[in-house]
Amino acid sequence: MRINDITELADEELLALTVFPELVGGLSHEVAQPLNAISLACEVIRFKVERLALNETDLNFFQDKLASIKNQVVRAADTINGIRRYGSWSVNSSTIDLETSFLRVCNLLRQQFVSRGIEFTVQNRNKGSTPTRIDAVLLDLTIAQCILFARTRVEFLESRHRENSVRYDKRIEAQLDCSPCANSIVIMWNRGTLRLKDLDEFIPPRVRIGLSASKGIMGRSGGTMQIGEERISLVFQ
Repeated sequence: MRINDITELADEELLALTVFPELVGGLSHEVAQPLNAISLACEVIRFKVERLALNETDLNFFQDKLASIKNQVVRAADTINGIRRYGSWSVNSSTIDLETSFLRVCNLLRQQFVSRGIEFTVQNRNKGSTPTRIDAVLLDLTIAQCILFARTRVEFLESRHRENSVRYDKRIEAQLDCSPCANSIVIMWNRGTLRLKDLDEFIPPRVRIGLSASKGIMGRSGGTMQIGEERISLVFQ
């Protein structure tokens, strides 16, 4: 597969790549502030409700609703912290367990596949801790890049099958498999019934550059990245 030079990116894409990390911190702060206000308001309301002369049914109702709101605020706050982590990343910040990174990235990207009508399944065959030598954020980004590459494959294959009036099921499976010798992540997609020769032509420059960077990151950590007609594999030593 030919890997594009970064100069093949459009000016708009280059601008987004350079400026986006700087904006993430400000956007995260703007979202975090109202979340903090909602959390504080919930505590005040809970304090007031518990001192009202309510019967047990009404009291439980209000407490359950407030707890539900608080849980969603915590969930949103965790998401904001994740965005901050990607936006403020620096080299050699920390390492992470492979399973933790794999499951986190799959969960973050899952909704994208639902909205596109792509069946996305996750198989975790890990049996214990799987430490890696790759920076935590770089590992997340490498796994995400491979999954998003699989999405471009599926979208291209679906368009080609549709043009030829051939049925195509949009399916992607992400699989984590660990053994004493090596740990691997394999992203597989439905190849379909057509045998196409122009698969590599429908890969956006940004995806090509991301794959090139991911391959370099894997190589520097002693691992490998392999791309086939039906899968992309990451092998960690």
